[in-house]
Amino acid sequence: MNIHQRLWFLLCVSIFFSCSCILYRAASDEQAHYERDSYGYVAIAENFAQTFQLTHPNSNTMPVQTVGYPLFVGIIFKLFGLHTLPVILAQIILSILSGLLTMKIALLLFGNLSAYISALLWSLNLGFLVFSQFFMTEILLITLLLTCIYNFFLYMIYNNKKALFLSGLFSGCSVAVKPVALLYVIGLCICILIWKKGYLIKKGQEILLFCLIFLVPVMSYMTFNKITYDTFSISSLVNENLYVYFLSKLNVHIYGISYSSAMKNILANYQGFSRTNAKQWDSAKQQFWHHVYTRPLLVAAIWIGNVCKTFLGLFSTQLKLLMEPTLKGGECSFSNTKGSIFSRFQQYIFGHTTSVVVQNVALIEALWNIVRYLLVALALLFLLLDKQYFLFCFFVGSISYFSSITGHDGCGRYRMMFEPLLVLLASLTLSIIYDKYKGVLLWNKKITS
Repeated sequence: MNIHQRLWFLLCVSIFFSCSCILYRAASDEQAHYERDSYGYVAIAENFAQTFQLTHPNSNTMPVQTVGYPLFVGIIFKLFGLHTLPVILAQIILSILSGLLTMKIALLLFGNLSAYISALLWSLNLGFLVFSQFFMTEILLITLLLTCIYNFFLYMIYNNKKALFLSGLFSGCSVAVKPVALLYVIGLCICILIWKKGYLIKKGQEILLFCLIFLVPVMSYMTFNKITYDTFSISSLVNENLYVYFLSKLNVHIYGISYSSAMKNILANYQGFSRTNAKQWDSAKQQFWHHVYTRPLLVAAIWIGNVCKTFLGLFSTQLKLLMEPTLKGGECSFSNTKGSIFSRFQQYIFGHTTSVVVQNVALIEALWNIVRYLLVALALLFLLLDKQYFLFCFFVGSISYFSSITGHDGCGRYRMMFEPLLVLLASLTLSIIYDKYKGVLLWNKKITS
């Protein structure tokens, strides 16, 4: 990055940091930084800081979520005490690193103007601003995924073997935070196989190296679970998502009962439940697959509906949680609104807060989402028309993968997994519009020439 790019990014950082400080000061109280999942993360983190045991102090069973994030928080607690501010500052720093990676990816792929625009869009991105304020996995996860993606592009463009090593390592490390990248690496391997220059045997060797490096942190984490909980696995998150949350949604439509009743009926079978005992999932698993075989259209419709919620969900719902002391996680969900579709959207945007500022932010975010998806669609069209098939498939494949796995219970929070990709595509379209399509995509000669 040259001096002008660094100064521009510094300006964007000052915007982001100033907004972050305002949000921290505006938070209603200390508990405002906690979402529903936060308490479990913090309990493990505090236990680690006090005893060096990476376990929940009140449970001897394997946690549903992986413990990479509690380890991150626990180290900060150990260094600075059991305080909120150091964790928030660390997450703001990670968000700034994510912004830098986003800008560098844009610079690498689309050129100078797109890099400037992507940095500005990042600095005002409500997702990065809000989730930096919560004890939640999103910021750490996306930083690891962006590091993986940036190094993957360095490898694809410059044949940098060190970058391939780092890409595999960071994608593997992300699994310990949230196991979303377990199958994503298959897509990256396909990209290497199809679009990387070189002989097939050489590409096969590099794919094997990438996979082995990816597996090092994954297998290390599974070994930790084997030693600690006597189960050689990553987590029971997939089982819980499918056989508790998604199955409950299916039963609501099939049996005409409330969501809370559907979940209680499922959990009633789990007396003395141990997530490490796979057999205890059998009853819910059989019921789930019976619905899949007998009602495939209903299953697909609910899954796709949840994915749509991921795309359309607003980060301002977390902003409301941060600002309103009595509001609890899930209360301002779109699913909890009643009335016509217009009335429900109106409640979702303007409800659950008395702050005119927050309401206006939510409205601007909703309108920007509509504009941004148009910009994303245009960017993909530009890539396709310009025969940039590698990039087109990479962005479409990545966004499709990370969004489709949220079909069990979609919400805006899950969009953080691919939010930087949307920022990059929007910045590409804006740069093309500004630059009248002159030379923006000449980067591809680095790969194809």
